[in-house]
Amino acid sequence: MSMKDKKNKQIDMLKYWLSILVAVFLAIGAYLATNLKELSDWLILTGSLSLVGLFVNIIFLNQRINKHIDDLEDL
Repeated sequence: MSMKDKKNKQIDMLKYWLSILVAVFLAIGAYLATNLKELSDWLILTGSLSLVGLFVNIIFLNQRINKHIDDLEDL
């Protein structure tokens, strides 16, 4: 397997995990938005903190994917 194929596989795997993070982010956000009045304070707090954590991870993963794509251009 060539180096270019390995980079493509890595990019594909990172995009897979990015899509999972985005789906979880949207699911938690939708749950919090639809049930905001019925949720306890601690659940709103933990949900909001998890949204912030997921958002940060999505940004870092996207930057990592872009770095791999830039490295792929050099091959």
